[in-house]
Amino acid sequence: SDFAPKFATVIDEKRYAIKVEANKCYWGYAKTDNQYTMAKAYNTNLNSHMLKNSEWGAIAYLTESKYGRNGKNIEVNDEESSTGSIANIGQSSTGNETGIYNLNGGAFERVSAYLKDADISQTGEPLVNEIDKKYVTVYTGTNERKDYKSGDATYETINWHYFYRSFIDLDKPFFIRGSCYNQEQEGIFRYDREGGYSYNKFYSFRMCLAIK
Repeated sequence: SDFAPKFATVIDEKRYAIKVEANKCYWGYAKTDNQYTMAKAYNTNLNSHMLKNSEWGAIAYLTESKYGRNGKNIEVNDEESSTGSIANIGQSSTGNETGIYNLNGGAFERVSAYLKDADISQTGEPLVNEIDKKYVTVYTGTNERKDYKSGDATYETINWHYFYRSFIDLDKPFFIRGSCYNQEQEGIFRYDREGGYSYNKFYSFRMCLAIK
């Protein structure tokens, strides 16, 4: 099932809607289109949406800066089925309890970005059909050096720290950001590509609320 009974702690199964609860498991075993649609529907008054690649990039840059951790990597959340805890400020983007958690470890996080010429009809149709592309980024090529978007923290950070990077292509047209629970040496600038299917419980996403 795309709605993953194992991860029902974040899904209201009666309405198939996102239910946000503290210290609960992230939502895996879902396709990109389901996660994107549910994020958009969560709170329309607050413009809720799946995090964009540029929004992940903004968080990563702020975390790296003197306003965040000043070049020090975020501690990894090494819990396989947890979103982390505010008790561990080492996992915070600011090094204190007011920061953003679970950027390194836990689960990989999908963002609302895809490759224009790829066939994503089975995994990302809502992104393609989105009338207002404000919360969707469309990439037009697969050359990391030429086709990155300013502010997305992909090719721009090629020599920053040690992290794995793999740009999107026709077979795997979606970005995932961050790292998984068992990748100690990775971090917030890591990015990879994937197909958007529901085969992996460690492909989750992050929701953004935007006040008008």
